[in-house]
Amino acid sequence: MQRIAPTRQRVPDFVALYDRFKKLGKGPQAELRRVAALDRVADLPAYYRWLGGLQPSQYLERIAFLMPFASHNAKAESLGRQLFKRQVSEIRLFQMLRSEPPVDIEHLRRLLRYLDEPGLNWHQFGRTMYYWELGSKRDILQQYFTADTAFTISEPTEGASDE
Repeated sequence: MQRIAPTRQRVPDFVALYDRFKKLGKGPQAELRRVAALDRVADLPAYYRWLGGLQPSQYLERIAFLMPFASHNAKAESLGRQLFKRQVSEIRLFQMLRSEPPVDIEHLRRLLRYLDEPGLNWHQFGRTMYYWELGSKRDILQQYFTADTAFTISEPTEGASDE
């Protein structure tokens, strides 16, 4: 019996997609920025202009829904770390974590808006959004809680005793 190899979906170049977004006119950019819900992205002409020949998908709809709210910076800190530094309430992160799709993405979009267009590495963040799942949400949460490096474990000094 012949085995059929699974087809691998090619992952888009998210930095190129960001560049394509920036090259859209102000009108299409505003259209993507104003869309109220994730499930309405596929109804926008701006979405198809932004795709530039790529096959529409729910994965790319998530990217298009968030792209207007984050710039690209190849050396950017993780989203979780940026949220921690801006002292975003952990309650907001747990709302995203506990929400089901598409509400979780809408919570994430609110976090990006709160940060006022944070610089993100779209190569990494794009992959996170493309493969969005519970593990992706937990990664952001872990980045948030491990961002505080002020508390380090110190090694006991020589000659120190427990007495």
